[in-house]
Amino acid sequence: MRTALLAGTLLCLVHFSYGQDSLSRVPRQALKFSPLNLVGTFPTLDFSFEQRIYRQVTAQVGYGYVLNYSSFDDDNEITDRRGHKIRAEVRYYITQRTRVLPYTSAEYVRNYIRYDHMIESRGCFDPICSFTYQKRSDYPVKLNEEGVNIKFGFVTYIKHRVMIDINAGLRYRHLNYNESDLPLPSDRFDEDEFDGFFPEPYTEEDRELLRLVIGVRFGYRFR
Repeated sequence: MRTALLAGTLLCLVHFSYGQDSLSRVPRQALKFSPLNLVGTFPTLDFSFEQRIYRQVTAQVGYGYVLNYSSFDDDNEITDRRGHKIRAEVRYYITQRTRVLPYTSAEYVRNYIRYDHMIESRGCFDPICSFTYQKRSDYPVKLNEEGVNIKFGFVTYIKHRVMIDINAGLRYRHLNYNESDLPLPSDRFDEDEFDGFFPEPYTEEDRELLRLVIGVRFGYRFR
């Protein structure tokens, strides 16, 4: 009798727990795409995957493939863009069952970018420079970036399984350049993806930055 009562109690608890979890709107598994990362000096084709690891806690990993084009007209001196961007994020959802799911997160970012910096120079054929010529030279540049994002955002569902993920926060990052005899730097927009609306002077110098970031992703929830 006691065994039957204990077994019935356990079944009720399991059923209640499953019912509570089934009401949760926090994604168990979701695939996301970031369209804004297609804009910038180093645009990327960026996808991420989110996996629930506890009731209100998820882990998200992302990968961005650098595309060889620029959406800025004044970036013609950068050619042969290549590389990738990697992200790892832990999220805590403040609520589980509301229509809008607010969350806070910490994200690690590592970017490996390679490109050629084209420099135009002018020379003379004679001592008094009566005849001049223009020369273009490509200098390979390696950019390694590492940083941490602290973000606040929310997820809401457009349809049953289609979601939009919007966030904003602060990023600390360290940029390291490995250049090959690169002449004086030029002025361009910041090299980062479309994470904010505040372009910075482009100097190709090792530095540390603290800046605002903004992210928008569209996703599909599998479970």
